[in-house]
Amino acid sequence: DEKIRFELGFHVKDRNLCERSERILLIKNLNHRIKEKDLRELFEFYGVVSKVLLAPNRAIAIVDFLNA
Repeated sequence: DEKIRFELGFHVKDRNLCERSERILLIKNLNHRIKEKDLRELFEFYGVVSKVLLAPNRAIAIVDFLNA
């Protein structure tokens, strides 16, 4: 099982030095009624989604694609 690792870069002063993922998206300001299934269906239009992580408050989510 591959672990998802992502660096938020809060400690880096120059944001241009942060390494960006080519397959992981951070989605913000979501409707509190959204479900993981809804996000998966929406983002599968753009590629194969390997994982959707939805915060307990449903305000943010992480979508991980299989390939970049």
